[in-house]
Formats: sequence, structure tokens, C-alpha cells
Amino acid sequence: MRYVSLVRHGEYTPTPSGGKLTARGRRQAAATGKRLAKRSGSSRGRATDEPTPLDTPYTLYASTMSRAMESATIIGNHLSIDVRPGRDYLRESMPTGVPGHRVSLEARRKGRERVDAIVEKHLRPAPKPMHDVIVCHGNIIRAVVAVALGARLTTWLHMFIHHGSLTQLLVLEEGRVILRHYNDIGHFTPSLVTSSLTKKTGAQSSLGNGMKNGSKQSPRKKTKNPVKK
Repeated sequence: MRYVSLVRHGEYTPTPSGGKLTARGRRQAAATGKRLAKRSGSSRGRATDEPTPLDTPYTLYASTMSRAMESATIIGNHLSIDVRPGRDYLRESMPTGVPGHRVSLEARRKGRERVDAIVEKHLRPAPKPMHDVIVCHGNIIRAVVAVALGARLTTWLHMFIHHGSLTQLLVLEEGRVILRHYNDIGHFTPSLVTSSLTKKTGAQSSLGNGMKNGSKQSPRKKTKNPVKK
């Protein structure tokens, strides 16, 4: 069985390299790292709420964007493993059009390619128990979940996701994929719960921050479903 944990990066402030975590964003990443470090019984035993069985090794991946790499480094400290070199296919993307925004065809193509790459590389049966921990971005996580569940790709536009949240998929031996957790923030205290809609600080993300895929906001129409990143 393969466990695939998709972790959204922590709250951040924009920078040219892809964002720097706020103090709260670092605490979010630490809390999720501690949650992932909890172990339940054998992977051959009864399922529990803990994200990782005792005999399942971790492998830690991250987007090349700085907010994801910083989050992954913090998580890796709690798992006692290093982050593998950043993966471009985990960078934030928009795999479909977004109501109220102009998303170029090239940006959509790149987004779909990245989603396909995650599915091909990580949502495949494993010869032995393993746990892929992937620290990336809100759009990508939502799109991967939509594809894994056999839904239309545009379903991601109707899904909400918090900073630092844990989403986990199980890939069974026969190839069937099961959604075990989505946007799990049960390990957070109330003060750690934030999203791209949070307006208490300047650490909110807007469409296009850290993304250079030919996307820009339309001046003619607004959306009630901002793109998470």
C-alpha cells in the first residue's frame, strides 16, 4: 500500500522566489509535521486515524517554490528526514479556466501536465508499504484529489483548503485510490486556522502571487471562489 500525504504550505507573505512563511505559517508546518510523525500499528493491521503505520518509511517531496520548501524543511525536521530536491511538477498551477480570471491556454496546459505528473509518479501501487509526503499548493492538491476520485477536473474550483492542511490518499495494491483525509486541520489550535481568504494579516494570497504562467485577473468580472495557493 502507498500512502500519499499532500500538505499545503503554511501561511506566507509574497516574495519573488515564491513566498516566505509567517511565524504562524511556520507553526502550521510544525504542527503538521508532528501529526505526520505519529505512528499507528502495522500497515497490515486495522486502520486507525493516525497517518502513518509503524513499518512504512517516509519520502519527503516539495515544490521548488520557496514557501513549500520552507514548509517541507520544517516537516522534515519532525520526521527526521531530508527533503528531496524540489520538483517543478509540484509548483502551483491553474489546470483549468477560472471564472472571473484570464488563464492562458499555455498556463492551463502546464497545470494539467503537473497534475498528470503527480498522478503518474505517486498515485500508483507500490511493491511494499511506503509513504510519500508531498508539500505543495492548494490548487494542485485540489486538482489531484478531483482526478483521483474520478471527478471532472473543474471540480477543484468547488473545494476549499487551509494553509498547512493534510490531505491523504491511499493507493491499494490493485490500483484503487481511496481518499482518507481531506483538508484535515484537526491537529491545529484555533489560532492556526487560516486560508487564502484570511484577512487578519497581510499574509493572504491573491491570484498570481508567485505564479508566472500567463495568468491575470480580469478587470470585468470578480469571482466568489478565489484561487488558493
